[in-house]
Amino acid sequence: MTEEGLAYLLSMVLFALSVLLYWLSHYWDIQLSQVLVYAAMAFLLYGFWSYLAPILKRASESILVKGMWAALTFAGATVAVSLAKVFVNEALQVPSSAFPHTQALVAVLVAPIVIGIFVIALGLLLVPVFQIMLYSESGELSIKAFLSPESAGSKRSGAKAKYIGRFLAFFLAIGLCFVGLGRADAYLNEVGDFVQWFAYHFEAERFSPCAVGPEAKVSYLNSDQVVLVDKSEEGYIFQVVECAVER
Repeated sequence: MTEEGLAYLLSMVLFALSVLLYWLSHYWDIQLSQVLVYAAMAFLLYGFWSYLAPILKRASESILVKGMWAALTFAGATVAVSLAKVFVNEALQVPSSAFPHTQALVAVLVAPIVIGIFVIALGLLLVPVFQIMLYSESGELSIKAFLSPESAGSKRSGAKAKYIGRFLAFFLAIGLCFVGLGRADAYLNEVGDFVQWFAYHFEAERFSPCAVGPEAKVSYLNSDQVVLVDKSEEGYIFQVVECAVER
């Protein structure tokens, strides 16, 4: 049995055990069913990755695929940077140009959200193409392989069972992306609090030619205006002010 097939088998066994334990939980206090479901999902995704990894390795040698990956990477990075700029502006309620390092960090923090959006969009748009590829052992986009009868070798290797595992794992991955995006608000709220903390402690400057309070810091917009960051019991206050030079 291949690594992929073994992972799918373990996934089915764990899922069956979780259903059994959930049924038994009505009679005894057993809380392992949810843990086993998560373990079954992990093995299902691991089996899917065991199938995808060699295919992606072979595909990476193609110039066309390299070009597509480069285009997707550039598009994703552009979206992440743009989203970070907007997010910093809304979180601090001042021009984000005063905090370039904070923007760079936020671009990394919002990258999982951007990746999730790309996975869902590409997955749903190319479902027929992906399903044809998943039916093939080699992952090739071959309609002939999809429509042709099974050979004896493919029957022995459990091609249909593997295809069902890949099919379930494919939509499980998309479903997990949907779940993650559905909980993005709570994550972004935490990122917003972190942005204020990071901008105050690591990017704003305490010593400045501008007159500031004892707990205040500044970040520069231009020669005349600065972003004044003050710390209070309620949090951090960001505001654009004229730079009053100390004399």
